[in-house]
Amino acid sequence: MSQDYAQLHRSIWLDPDFRALTMAEQHSYLMLLSHPDRNSAGVLSLTPRKWTKLAADLNTASLKGALAGLDDASFVVMDEETEEILVRAFIRRAKVYTHIRTLVRALREVEAVESARLRSAIGQELMRLPHLAIPPSNVKMALEAKDAQVQLDELASMLCDAPPEAVDPLRKGVVEALSQGVAHGMAQGMANGMPHGSITSTGTVTSTSTGTAVGSSSTSRNESLEVDAPARTRARLCATHRLPVDDCRGCAADAKAAR
Repeated sequence: MSQDYAQLHRSIWLDPDFRALTMAEQHSYLMLLSHPDRNSAGVLSLTPRKWTKLAADLNTASLKGALAGLDDASFVVMDEETEEILVRAFIRRAKVYTHIRTLVRALREVEAVESARLRSAIGQELMRLPHLAIPPSNVKMALEAKDAQVQLDELASMLCDAPPEAVDPLRKGVVEALSQGVAHGMAQGMANGMPHGSITSTGTVTSTSTGTAVGSSSTSRNESLEVDAPARTRARLCATHRLPVDDCRGCAADAKAAR
């Protein structure tokens, strides 16, 4: 995936959350999205004084105010202590995960993030990605995709402080089961499926949201209120077949074959 351009969905202008931003906040968001220093994970160094040179009438005070507004609306996650800022849904919105080598680079860049606040937000985003496509006819790329899936799952689990089971290859069913537990609150949603809401410090569990499961392709506003990855609820899985213990068809099939 080329870094010479940034994907901007035209439907963003139909989104009520984006339209609720001020012009300065919208400009700042588009600047961050398309800035040449933005990496494959959607992270930039927080340099507002440097960014004021990008427009003739831009000053530090107004830019900092706009960035604070974006942070409040959770379009971005900012940490002034580590001087880092994240375009929160970039990996998912720009479909970085559809380009395996770009995704692997993004995961390396995520590991280099210092801010606990950004790492927590990124972990939640990684948990919401669909499974990587495995090329059926290219053995080399298939192996790379499988390795990338393992890296993705391990990093998402670590950043979210989630049990390994939550990122099992049967992730969708597990997350649907876990969605009955406590989830990190991100209440507002975008019409194109990029949700926005409150972000708190690492590991903090705030509220329960309702909506679609991980990997859903629905784009209606109500269904865009996606459930974030539960932080600590455990799902018991069969150690052999990686299915819920209470409904493991693999065990039933093994028992039948033994008879």
